[in-house]
Amino acid sequence: MTFLSIITRTYKRPVALAACLASQEEQTCRDFEHDLIVDEVGVGIEETYRLMSVRDWHEITGEYVYFLDDDNVLTGPDVVQSIRDVTKNRPDIIVARAILGNLGLLPPHLGIPLMRGRIDLGCVVMRRDIFLQAARCFQPRYDGDFDYIAGGIAVSNSLVWLNKIIMRAQRRSFGEPEL
Repeated sequence: MTFLSIITRTYKRPVALAACLASQEEQTCRDFEHDLIVDEVGVGIEETYRLMSVRDWHEITGEYVYFLDDDNVLTGPDVVQSIRDVTKNRPDIIVARAILGNLGLLPPHLGIPLMRGRIDLGCVVMRRDIFLQAARCFQPRYDGDFDYIAGGIAVSNSLVWLNKIIMRAQRRSFGEPEL
Protein backbone atom coordinates (compact mmCIF):
# COMPACT_ATOMS: atom_id res chain seq x y z
CA MET A 1 0.00 0.00 0.00
CA THR A 2 1.28 3.44 -0.87
CA PHE A 3 0.98 6.38 1.47
CA LEU A 4 -0.99 8.73 -0.81
CA SER A 5 -3.20 8.35 -3.87
CA ILE A 6 -3.37 11.55 -5.90
CA ILE A 7 -6.36 11.70 -8.24
CA THR A 8 -6.29 14.15 -11.14
CA ARG A 9 -9.27 14.93 -13.37
CA THR A 10 -8.38 16.35 -16.76
CA TYR A 11 -10.13 17.60 -19.88
CA LYS A 12 -8.18 18.88 -22.90
CA ARG A 13 -5.71 20.95 -20.90
CA PRO A 14 -2.32 19.47 -21.87
CA VAL A 15 -0.26 22.49 -20.76
CA ALA A 16 -1.97 22.71 -17.37
CA LEU A 17 -1.80 18.93 -16.94
CA ALA A 18 1.94 18.94 -17.67
CA ALA A 19 2.50 21.54 -14.93
CA CYS A 20 0.27 19.57 -12.53
CA LEU A 21 2.21 16.37 -13.19
CA ALA A 22 5.55 18.19 -12.92
CA SER A 23 4.59 19.44 -9.44
CA GLN A 24 4.01 15.82 -8.43
CA GLU A 25 7.24 14.58 -9.99
CA GLU A 26 9.30 17.06 -7.97
CA GLN A 27 8.07 15.68 -4.63
CA THR A 28 10.87 14.59 -2.30
CA CYS A 29 8.60 11.98 -0.69
CA ARG A 30 7.87 9.56 -3.54
CA ASP A 31 5.45 7.31 -1.62
CA PHE A 32 2.41 8.13 -3.73
CA GLU A 33 0.51 6.80 -6.72
CA HIS A 34 -1.25 8.85 -9.34
CA ASP A 35 -4.67 8.13 -10.84
CA LEU A 36 -5.55 10.15 -13.92
CA ILE A 37 -9.23 10.50 -14.81
CA VAL A 38 -9.48 11.65 -18.42
CA ASP A 39 -12.72 13.24 -19.59
CA GLU A 40 -12.69 12.56 -23.33
CA VAL A 41 -16.06 14.16 -24.12
CA GLY A 42 -16.27 17.23 -21.91
CA VAL A 43 -18.96 16.08 -19.51
CA GLY A 44 -18.19 18.99 -17.20
CA ILE A 45 -17.48 19.31 -13.52
CA GLU A 46 -21.04 18.55 -12.42
CA GLU A 47 -21.21 15.31 -14.39
CA THR A 48 -17.73 14.41 -13.18
CA TYR A 49 -18.94 14.63 -9.59
CA ARG A 50 -21.89 12.40 -10.40
CA LEU A 51 -19.60 9.84 -12.01
CA MET A 52 -17.26 10.01 -9.03
CA SER A 53 -20.16 9.24 -6.69
CA VAL A 54 -20.80 5.89 -8.42
CA ARG A 55 -17.23 4.89 -9.27
CA ASP A 56 -15.73 1.83 -7.62
CA TRP A 57 -12.67 3.33 -5.91
CA HIS A 58 -11.33 0.10 -4.44
CA GLU A 59 -8.39 0.03 -6.90
CA ILE A 60 -6.99 3.11 -5.16
CA THR A 61 -4.25 1.79 -2.87
CA GLY A 62 -3.13 4.86 -0.94
CA GLU A 63 -3.59 5.01 2.81
CA TYR A 64 -4.72 8.61 2.17
CA VAL A 65 -6.47 10.11 -0.88
CA TYR A 66 -6.07 13.59 -2.35
CA PHE A 67 -7.61 15.29 -5.41
CA LEU A 68 -5.39 17.58 -7.49
CA ASP A 69 -7.17 18.73 -10.64
CA ASP A 70 -5.20 19.37 -13.82
CA ASP A 71 -5.48 23.15 -13.50
CA ASN A 72 -3.84 23.06 -10.04
CA VAL A 73 -0.30 22.39 -8.83
CA LEU A 74 1.32 21.36 -5.58
CA THR A 75 3.08 24.36 -4.05
CA GLY A 76 6.51 22.84 -3.51
CA PRO A 77 8.56 19.65 -3.37
CA ASP A 78 7.71 18.98 0.28
CA VAL A 79 3.89 18.81 0.08
CA VAL A 80 3.58 15.01 0.25
CA GLN A 81 6.10 14.89 3.10
CA SER A 82 4.20 17.63 4.98
CA ILE A 83 1.00 15.61 4.66
CA ARG A 84 2.82 12.49 5.84
CA ASP A 85 4.25 14.39 8.83
CA VAL A 86 0.76 15.05 10.25
CA THR A 87 -0.46 11.46 9.91
CA LYS A 88 1.43 9.98 12.87
CA ASN A 89 -1.84 9.46 14.79
CA ARG A 90 -3.73 8.41 11.62
CA PRO A 91 -6.26 11.26 11.44
CA ASP A 92 -9.34 10.66 9.32
CA ILE A 93 -9.12 14.01 7.54
CA ILE A 94 -6.39 16.57 6.97
CA VAL A 95 -7.42 20.09 5.98
CA ALA A 96 -4.74 22.28 4.44
CA ARG A 97 -4.82 25.53 2.55
CA ALA A 98 -4.97 26.40 -1.13
CA ILE A 99 -4.83 29.54 -3.25
CA LEU A 100 -7.59 29.64 -5.84
CA GLY A 101 -7.31 32.70 -8.05
CA ASN A 102 -9.95 35.32 -7.30
CA LEU A 103 -11.23 33.23 -4.36
CA GLY A 104 -7.88 33.72 -2.66
CA LEU A 105 -6.79 31.62 0.30
CA LEU A 106 -9.11 28.75 1.24
CA PRO A 107 -10.13 28.00 3.88
CA PRO A 108 -9.70 31.63 4.91
CA HIS A 109 -8.98 30.74 8.56
CA LEU A 110 -7.85 27.46 10.03
CA GLY A 111 -10.07 25.95 12.68
CA ILE A 112 -13.32 27.53 11.48
CA PRO A 113 -16.35 25.46 10.57
CA LEU A 114 -15.99 24.36 6.95
CA MET A 115 -18.54 26.06 4.73
CA ARG A 116 -19.67 25.71 1.12
CA GLY A 117 -17.69 28.15 -1.00
CA ARG A 118 -14.96 28.51 1.65
CA ILE A 119 -13.11 25.27 0.97
CA ASP A 120 -11.99 23.41 -2.14
CA LEU A 121 -11.47 19.77 -3.04
CA GLY A 122 -7.71 20.48 -3.11
CA CYS A 123 -7.73 21.48 0.57
CA VAL A 124 -8.73 18.04 1.87
CA VAL A 125 -6.86 14.77 2.28
CA MET A 126 -8.88 11.80 3.56
CA ARG A 127 -7.83 8.48 4.97
CA ARG A 128 -8.83 5.77 2.49
CA ASP A 129 -11.63 4.21 4.57
CA ILE A 130 -13.22 7.63 5.14
CA PHE A 131 -12.72 8.51 1.47
CA LEU A 132 -14.56 5.36 0.33
CA GLN A 133 -17.61 6.45 2.32
CA ALA A 134 -17.38 10.15 1.45
CA ALA A 135 -16.93 9.57 -2.31
CA ARG A 136 -20.55 8.40 -2.48
CA CYS A 137 -21.56 11.91 -1.34
CA PHE A 138 -20.35 13.78 -4.46
CA GLN A 139 -23.33 15.64 -5.94
CA PRO A 140 -23.86 16.64 -9.60
CA ARG A 141 -23.54 20.39 -9.18
CA TYR A 142 -20.66 22.80 -9.56
CA ASP A 143 -19.84 22.81 -5.84
CA GLY A 144 -20.46 19.07 -5.43
CA ASP A 145 -17.07 18.75 -3.78
CA PHE A 146 -18.46 20.30 -0.60
CA ASP A 147 -20.93 17.43 -0.29
CA TYR A 148 -17.96 15.03 -0.45
CA ILE A 149 -16.08 17.02 2.19
CA ALA A 150 -19.15 17.21 4.46
CA GLY A 151 -19.75 13.49 3.96
CA GLY A 152 -16.22 12.72 5.08
CA ILE A 153 -16.52 14.94 8.13
CA ALA A 154 -19.83 13.30 9.05
CA VAL A 155 -18.21 9.85 9.34
CA SER A 156 -14.85 10.92 10.74
CA ASN A 157 -13.62 11.03 14.30
CA SER A 158 -10.48 13.11 13.83
CA LEU A 159 -9.53 16.12 11.76
CA VAL A 160 -6.09 17.70 11.64
CA TRP A 161 -5.37 21.21 10.40
CA LEU A 162 -2.18 21.50 8.34
CA ASN A 163 -1.12 25.14 8.35
CA LYS A 164 0.44 25.00 4.92
CA ILE A 165 -0.61 26.06 1.46
CA ILE A 166 -0.37 22.76 -0.42
CA MET A 167 -2.07 23.67 -3.69
CA ARG A 168 -2.56 26.66 -5.93
CA ALA A 169 -4.63 27.13 -9.04
CA GLN A 170 -2.72 27.74 -12.24
CA ARG A 171 -5.84 29.44 -13.54
CA ARG A 172 -9.55 29.15 -12.81
CA SER A 173 -10.63 27.11 -15.82
CA PHE A 174 -14.11 26.13 -14.58
CA GLY A 175 -13.72 22.88 -16.53
CA GLU A 176 -13.09 24.56 -19.88
CA PRO A 177 -10.40 23.20 -22.22
CA GLU A 178 -7.29 25.21 -23.06
CA LEU A 179 -7.60 27.37 -26.16
